[in-house]
Amino acid sequence: MISLWQNGLNGILADQMGLGKTIQTIGFLAHLKGKGLDGPYMVIAPLSTLSNWANEVKRFVPTFQYIIYHGTKEERMAIRKKHTPKSIGPKFPLIITSYEVALRDARALAFYRWKYVVVDEGHRLKNMNCLLIKQLKLLPIENKLLLTGTPLQNNLAELWSLLNFILPDIFSSHNEFESWFDFSAMCTSEAQLEDTEEKRRVKVVSKLHSILRPFLLRRMKEDVEQNLPRKKEIILYANMTPHQKNFQEHLVNKTLEKQREHLVVARFLA
Repeated sequence: MISLWQNGLNGILADQMGLGKTIQTIGFLAHLKGKGLDGPYMVIAPLSTLSNWANEVKRFVPTFQYIIYHGTKEERMAIRKKHTPKSIGPKFPLIITSYEVALRDARALAFYRWKYVVVDEGHRLKNMNCLLIKQLKLLPIENKLLLTGTPLQNNLAELWSLLNFILPDIFSSHNEFESWFDFSAMCTSEAQLEDTEEKRRVKVVSKLHSILRPFLLRRMKEDVEQNLPRKKEIILYANMTPHQKNFQEHLVNKTLEKQREHLVVARFLA
């Protein structure tokens, strides 16, 4: 992460769940703060994780000032007036906010030129046409970091959306990005194309790895701790109750409405 920053590159931190992406990010921002870079810094995360971000900052970097930027429109305005001065200095806090607030207050947040913006659960930006990514692109941001446990998306368009957000100068054209993975010209017939489909998949994966390697930081648990016991899966089967089976039969047979009317009549007569 430090190397990416020193080389002026944005990146994706995609360590497997449980390896401390939150703590690594907080440590990295504290490192920048220790180098005399006062920020401003902002973390955009799901609403349910804001308190966890705040607790981790308080636990590991107690001298690092932070503020959870959330609440009603009036409350957020009061937070901006009280905790976010117009000039950036050592006491300017780390802003921890949610997707929804970042979307609503994009104009107010655009007042600052952000030194570093971290987007937790970065795969939230996999849709290039979503309103959130369009609003975030309007913010003046020097460096960006995405946190995600699923770096490879369902298709190339979703992956390109993430790469375009963090490195718009390099991954500027979606069509050009797609063309990098078009190996159909190597085949002269449909039969030959089918024969080489598996080879094409291998080439796509290999090319994706080579493209992502400079910008993607990913570790697996077995890379960090090789003495971990093998994963053990226990499958428990839960049988349906008679009432659930009856309900399912009516759903399958599309007789649920008739059954409901029958129950209403029975209750009325009772």
